[in-house]
Amino acid sequence: MTTEFADSSWRALAHRILTRSDMLRGTAETTLERFVETGRIMKFADANLLSSYGQPIETLLVVLSGALEIGVSTLAGKHFVIAYLGAGLIYGLIPIIDGGGSLYDARAHGEAVVLGIPRDVVLEALRQDPGLAHAFLLLFCKRSRVLYGGASANALAPFRVRVARALASLLPVHGITRGETVTLALKLSQEEFGALLGASRQAVNRELKALESAGVVSLAYSTIQVLDCDALGKIAEFDDGVVRDVSIRP
Repeated sequence: MTTEFADSSWRALAHRILTRSDMLRGTAETTLERFVETGRIMKFADANLLSSYGQPIETLLVVLSGALEIGVSTLAGKHFVIAYLGAGLIYGLIPIIDGGGSLYDARAHGEAVVLGIPRDVVLEALRQDPGLAHAFLLLFCKRSRVLYGGASANALAPFRVRVARALASLLPVHGITRGETVTLALKLSQEEFGALLGASRQAVNRELKALESAGVVSLAYSTIQVLDCDALGKIAEFDDGVVRDVSIRP
């Protein structure tokens, strides 16, 4: 189910999110105001599809609340999750710019509210605002580093290290810190967590239980708490010859 609405409080939230976004740093204020004014604010129920692999995208999606699951599914029914995008993150930039189809399926994970900025508005802004063009270029570079670095590192790492890295990657956006504990606000079943790694629920359960026994995490129904961030970081920094910075606190 999809609901479109124009509540002024959501417009105000959209403006705050865009102006505070590191991904849009340097963008002209008039550009951001134009995005908010022309954008459609839409609410999606859990599992609703926002875009399908290979299909055209007419709006740049900015998450305002909740999360979007970005992934792919095979004809054999296997599902792989690329990322969970939280508030302030953007989806659809490449198809918006090159006019090609969506690179992945994007669906709501839980209830999600997004700002959909029309493609023609984004393209016009890119022509007129060099700050926006520079911000998008830096975003492409950052995502490319994550993509290529993650692929090479995970190919060499033991599965427990991959589990720790996947968990650590979620915490900056979806983690809630209380004292020394960081709770993953994103509700994930172990099957869904496994989809991030291309692994079975059983394999994920085994490694999470081992981390729990070691006092690194605490597990509840669809909820993971990190009790020892330093220990998780040390596991994620497994010495495979690749130098990386693992920052796991929100």
